[in-house]
Amino acid sequence: MDGVEFEGGDHVKDDLYRNVAMFKGDVEVSWGFLSQPIAVATLKKIGAKKDIDVLKMDIDSYDADLL
Repeated sequence: MDGVEFEGGDHVKDDLYRNVAMFKGDVEVSWGFLSQPIAVATLKKIGAKKDIDVLKMDIDSYDADLL
């Protein structure tokens, strides 16, 4: 697995899948609102590396709490 996208809004599904399809790697999409336990469980499920290359967070003022 090359990446994971967490998305809470169903209204962006078509655009998100179109954008993810442009990546050359394998990107997991996790739908639903994010919490720390969900993030940890998903990252473990996909076998995410502990030494990540890129982290982008934009979750409307909750970024630092989750990080």
